[in-house]
This record gives sequence, structure tokens and C-alpha cells, in this order.
Amino acid sequence: MNIEDFKEMLDRYLTDSLSTEERKQFAEALEQPHFREELEKALEESFMADTYAATENPHRSERLHQLLQQKLSKYNNETQTKKPHRIVYLNRWVAAAVLLLVIASAAFFFWPKTNNQTLAAKPIEKANDILPGHEGAVLRLSDGTKIVLDNAKNGALALQGDVQIVKQNGQILYKGKNGEVLYNNITTERGRMWSVTLSDGTKVWLNAESSLHYPLTFTGSERVVEMTGEAYFEVAHNAAMPFKVKAAGQTVEVLGTHFNINAYINEPSVRTTLLEGLVRISKGNFKELIHPDEEASVSNNNTDIKINKVDAQDAIAWKNGYFSFHNADLKTVMRQLSRWYDIDVVYDNNIPHLEFEGAIDRSLNLSAVLRILEKTRVQFKIEDKKLIILP
Repeated sequence: MNIEDFKEMLDRYLTDSLSTEERKQFAEALEQPHFREELEKALEESFMADTYAATENPHRSERLHQLLQQKLSKYNNETQTKKPHRIVYLNRWVAAAVLLLVIASAAFFFWPKTNNQTLAAKPIEKANDILPGHEGAVLRLSDGTKIVLDNAKNGALALQGDVQIVKQNGQILYKGKNGEVLYNNITTERGRMWSVTLSDGTKVWLNAESSLHYPLTFTGSERVVEMTGEAYFEVAHNAAMPFKVKAAGQTVEVLGTHFNINAYINEPSVRTTLLEGLVRISKGNFKELIHPDEEASVSNNNTDIKINKVDAQDAIAWKNGYFSFHNADLKTVMRQLSRWYDIDVVYDNNIPHLEFEGAIDRSLNLSAVLRILEKTRVQFKIEDKKLIILP
């Protein structure tokens, strides 16, 4: 099959005119690398035409939605057998295609729960556009030295005691052991994210406006780190030395597991979401165990720990390059946009009462995200780095 045949087959797919055998050929073609760019290009052209022309083709949107669901179902079933109806974003080209499909079928995958009507999007001035966040952070060494990681080259950055600090492919690694206890601190500003592999092999991803305080090497009977903001942990197993994370007055204790902690000070609660393993949450005199696909929530106003069943993949959508919203009000959505796009959000009088469902790619410029939100009756204006929400 050549490119022209593929393009024709894609068009016929969208008009529901493929035979059973042709559908099989089309599905096989989608997996071949030389058709990936063509698929993304076709989807992007469809999105741009629908958005800027402010048109709504119900049949085409339905076919795009079906294609999205088929791809998601296929990849989800291959990698995760539980909850196959939920969105799981995998490798980058699939994620890009999925995102374009999500945008093209925004009426299906992103909407205000209080109103199913969609509105035509108006163009956004390019002069007001804001780029998405990117990898970057500041590393503060034990002697107070600061290293801006955004521009640092790969290779050795510093030597502290007998521990070498190395930048490698967008993350920090620690090589060697040290008898003296020395601490480092990594901080991400708004519009930045970073990852670090600690000396024990534990991997940590930091979301925007977050920090991690940790020793160069772990000694004693436990491994303890402190964090602010949001971080995802993949803890290296060591039954003899439990791993503890301190955040916003609570402690998360694990042996080896995968979990996410959202502890931003402007969020109503601290949320710990478990993907794998078992963790114990403690705050004050309260302690609770949580299991995979459970989330512990501790309100900023008290020490009660509430446990809820969740889809844990939603909690780490940010790590995989997406915003994921479930029963999210407008303020929740805007807090995430503010952190990632480094903007201030201002509400002009009353805040619209809307609840959102869906996913948006974090690699989009702010203008593209706002075009999606405009379809959900959100009105706004941009002044420099300020996003003003209109009533």
C-alpha cells in the first residue's frame, strides 16, 4: 500500500465504506511507521478545518470518535487488562494521533457536564499565544550552588563527596556512595517539569511548581525525602529500608511501589494515588492503608483521611503528557493551566459553574487549549501573561 492508497482508505474509513478485508488492511497500515506521519497530518488537517471553519460534521466526528475508541481499546487491552474503557496514552506517535482525534471529536471527549451544547470556536490571536511548559528545573547542591538544568549539557554536573551528579537525557542521576549525609534539592517553576533517579534507583518525576529534597545517598534504617507540589514515584524495593515521603504534614510509607502525590498548597486537599503495591498514609494520629486504584485524600482543614476508588491512570496523566479532568470544576482546570503555561488566572466577577470531563495534550499551545474550552462556553481574554475568565 502506498501513501495515496492509505489516504484514500482513510477517507473511506471516515465515510464508513470499507469492506471487512479493507478494515483489516487499514488497521495493519496504522501500525506501520511510514504511515504514521501521514495519519497525524490528515488528522491535524481535519482538526484545523473543523476548528477554524467553525463547522460541525456529525458523521465525520462520529467516525473520528470511533477510530479513537478503537485505537484506545486496542492499545489498552495490550498493556492493561483492567478498565479497558479508560484512556491510557502510550508511545508518542499514538499519543499525538489520539490527541488530534480528541480535539477533532471534542464534542465527545471534552464537555461541560452541565450543558451538552457545543459552540463554534473563534480564532485566537497568535500574538497572544503562549507555549506549553517543557523540561527544566533548578538543582541546588548541599553547598548552596545552583545549577539551571534547562541549559546544562549531558554529562557530569558536579561531584559532592564521592557522589557524581550526572545529567542524562533530561534527568538527573547519582553515581557512587558517600559516608557523609549531604542533601540536594530540585525545584521546578511554573511551566517546567523534571525527573531524577535517586541513589537507590528510585525514580521521581516532578510536575510544574514542585520541589524534592533528598539525600545524595541513603543511610540508616529508612529512606526519607520531602516534597512540595506534585510528584510521581517509582520506588526501588528494599524491605530492610522503607521509603517515606513527607508532604504537607502527611507521611507516605512504602517498601516498593508506584504512586502519585498531589500536595499543591492551592489545592483543597493532599491526594495520594496508588498505581502499584501498598502504601500507608499517616497524618497526626490517623493512619490508613491504600491499595492500587485507590486515592487517599486529606483535607487542608483537618487530619481525616478519606479513601476513594479511582482510575489511577488519571492521576499521572500529567507525567504522560496530558491534562485529565474528571468531574473537574473550572477552578480546578485553570489551576492546572496556570501551572503549566506559567500564566495568572483572573476571574471577572462570578465564576461560571461548569464541570469538565476529558483529556487535553499538554504539548498544545495555550491557544489550542482555549479553543477547546471555548466550545464549553468558557469566555476569556488574554492580557500579557494573564488569562481573564469572563462571566
